Amino acid sequence: MNSVEALDVRMEEIGSSCTRCGKCFQACPTTEPAGIKDAVPTKVLSGIVDILRGNAGSVEAEAWARPVV
Repeated sequence: MNSVEALDVRMEEIGSSCTRCGKCFQACPTTEPAGIKDAVPTKVLSGIVDILRGNAGSVEAEAWARPVV
């Protein structure tokens, strides 16, 4: 399995196992620099799972997934 295939498998594993509880969002130090600190965690996580599955996600999820520079 090459690295792209391995990444695809890992993304599917995360997307399938995520309960969308929002705990990772609440603990993450990058939500403030990403400008989404006050977003609803469960909604952001639903968007993240959508992104992991190759869909559009939400504006907040895209902001969180984007590298903070």
